[in-house]
Amino acid sequence: GIRSITVNPGAVNSDVWRGSPLWKKILYKVLFLSTWQGCHTSVAAIVEDWKRDVSYLQPYWLPSLNKPAFPPFEMMGPFVGCRATAPRLSPEAQDYAKALWRVCSQVMSSTAQIDMPNMKEQPLTTIQNEL
Repeated sequence: GIRSITVNPGAVNSDVWRGSPLWKKILYKVLFLSTWQGCHTSVAAIVEDWKRDVSYLQPYWLPSLNKPAFPPFEMMGPFVGCRATAPRLSPEAQDYAKALWRVCSQVMSSTAQIDMPNMKEQPLTTIQNEL
């Protein structure tokens, strides 16, 4: 079957900040993870044999592994490589997941019936109607 694991690379000092002022670049270099550290969760999601209940990986130390991470520990903290933790989800998460599943199923089952000119409009309209 298909398996997905959400990864949080953490706050990473990457080239995305190249247009930032110099003082911010210095601050990011001190506070943020390196790109080598930031890739740990992505690589671990691919190569590790995670238990079926693992769905969220993040790179920082956590006070508790069984509860969703307290927001500051999701954004910054002591780097530990890769830590599996419970995701922090909105109360509507299950409704959104079901709507997305229905839309994807509809799009996949009607792909052969969609003509090329309407292909860009069909999925967006279907998603808006579902949500």
